[in-house]
Amino acid sequence: MKISKLVIILLLTISCNNTVSLKLENSNYLNFQDSIKIKLDSLTFNNSDNIQLQDSVLMIKNEVINSLTFLDFRGNVLAYHDFSEMKEKLHKFNIDGAWFTSLDSIYVFTSKYKMIYLFNNKEVCIDSLSTTNDSIKIKLLPHIYISTIQQPYVYEKSIYTSGFSFGEGKEIADSNRFVVRELKKDTSDYLVNYPPDYADIDWGGIYYRMVYSCIANDSLMYISFPASDFIAILNLNTKKVKYQNLYPQINKLLKPFHGDLIISAKDNFKRAKHYYGQYSFKGIIYDKYRKVFHRFLLEPANQKDIKNGKLGMQRKIILTYNNKLQYLGFTELNESVSSSTFFVTKKGLLIKNESYQNDEDNLYFYLYSHRNDN
Repeated sequence: MKISKLVIILLLTISCNNTVSLKLENSNYLNFQDSIKIKLDSLTFNNSDNIQLQDSVLMIKNEVINSLTFLDFRGNVLAYHDFSEMKEKLHKFNIDGAWFTSLDSIYVFTSKYKMIYLFNNKEVCIDSLSTTNDSIKIKLLPHIYISTIQQPYVYEKSIYTSGFSFGEGKEIADSNRFVVRELKKDTSDYLVNYPPDYADIDWGGIYYRMVYSCIANDSLMYISFPASDFIAILNLNTKKVKYQNLYPQINKLLKPFHGDLIISAKDNFKRAKHYYGQYSFKGIIYDKYRKVFHRFLLEPANQKDIKNGKLGMQRKIILTYNNKLQYLGFTELNESVSSSTFFVTKKGLLIKNESYQNDEDNLYFYLYSHRNDN
């Protein structure tokens, strides 16, 4: 009788928390190595969601003043671009997202004109590309999202961007819902559907529909889905897609969303509670130096925090895989470590420390080394 009561209590506890804790294998796979502080000038925004690292150069989008800063790890500003001449020509010109392949090749997406512009280091526009040339008619087009963990990729005269479209409902066929857009000079193509464990399920239309991507081996694009145990692997040469199931499996632990099909402000908080109260996968990144992948797993927020409106307070876990996507181990992070701003360097994995949100003069990072580096 005592055992039965204990079982009932445990079941009620699990039900109230709306989740079951995962039992992950091989902890502390990454080792904390160092704390890094990067000095910022007065024009550079410390809380940007659009930061890129390439060849020891950081590009930071400054949302407030609509500009880009390029700097090194010592805080030396290598270039600053506010595109003043372009703003005079096009009064609605804005930087919705940006990335660069070199200091002389800077791409800027502006949604007001639905264009991607290519600038050189003198802010001269040397090329442009429309984002509205659709070669096929489908119901749900993936919107262009450019952020630190949603970096576009230039390959063979095409630009590949990952994103999602709003909307849920079983009447929308999975074959009509794409998450990758291939932009060319004269046309746009759409690639990659959601994986099979998304089929015929209402995920709430926002948070669990977001996708994250990275590039490995030059021509393979890896896409992470928040509610899926699968990732998609897109071959940019053949345009073929395969789905691979990764450890751990969280999909069976997740509950679908129950609410209005039409996204409204009234239901948005309910959607947020549904997402933050459960597990989810987030960004994926390839470490070319060690030939491993890292993928973020977010734990459910504390129920007390959710009730108090602190939806973003989640513990983060880094999952590490080899280049064949076989699981190697995990590393727990605290709530102050970002799951949206992280980079691979020769020294290890660099992750933004968000404990200093009010310090506008510096960027803070934690450096984690791979176990085999020690």
